[in-house]
Amino acid sequence: MATRGADLRELIDRWLQPGDVGRVHVARFGRTPAGRVRFVLIEISRSGGTVGLYFFRQPDRTWGIAPPLPPRPAMRLAEAGEGAFGDTDIAKFV
Repeated sequence: MATRGADLRELIDRWLQPGDVGRVHVARFGRTPAGRVRFVLIEISRSGGTVGLYFFRQPDRTWGIAPPLPPRPAMRLAEAGEGAFGDTDIAKFV
């Protein structure tokens, strides 16, 4: 089953079985406290009870059922010059 889609309504339709749905409504929306990621809680009322599905806005502006991964730390190379260690600078610390 697809877990991401550009249109939230289209993604909800993919997750719900036609004819099996009672009442569908937005129960809550906002941003997560920690990552400030947009979310929407959809509640579906069925004969067996109420079910909730959370959808999260992804960095590429699509919606998904899992929150986006936080940015990971990355290393980058410093170019030789000001602020970078050259061969002569390292010799001072050895």
